[in-house]
Amino acid sequence: YANHQEELIVITDGGYAPFPALDAFAVFPRDPFLLTNTKLTIDLIRTFRKSGKLKNPIVGSTFSQDDFFSSPVFISNKSIFRNVQEKSWEAIEDLGIDSCFSQIAWDDPKVLSWRKSNMQKFIFEAVKQKNVVIEFGDAIRFIDGIYELFDRMRQMMKDKNFRQMILHGNIVVFNTLVDHNRKPRYIVQFVV
Repeated sequence: YANHQEELIVITDGGYAPFPALDAFAVFPRDPFLLTNTKLTIDLIRTFRKSGKLKNPIVGSTFSQDDFFSSPVFISNKSIFRNVQEKSWEAIEDLGIDSCFSQIAWDDPKVLSWRKSNMQKFIFEAVKQKNVVIEFGDAIRFIDGIYELFDRMRQMMKDKNFRQMILHGNIVVFNTLVDHNRKPRYIVQFVV
């Protein structure tokens, strides 16, 4: 506990790369206590800020210590999209569906009960409308990745406390598809 310097939270599969210092708490996405563990890490980061263990990383910032303490905690919600052809990444960008995700009505009970088949139908319709060619296996992996991010976001939006933290700007969730090297390839804006 004495040596922690984490500034953000990462929800992802896989371990740490061989970095000399870790700046993120890792939360395993399939943990049945995902929200509990994520909330704990949010509280730890706030405690580190309040105690002065974490300093504002922005040089020349005009934030006071209180401003820094209350600034949003960043959560990187990642889905690893493995074995995808480069042309499929380009096709995914050509779909231009990211703006549709930001319009999700989180108050709609139908949306909160979406299954992977709903996501599949939505994405296949976008592929058809945009006349985009994407390799079938890559399309299925894309649907799996998007649904994985959506499902975690849904858990947060169903939880009263998380929902309030998101909507009030206390936490900011970056939903990102990354490739096998963990390079961010596609950002999904589920809440704007």
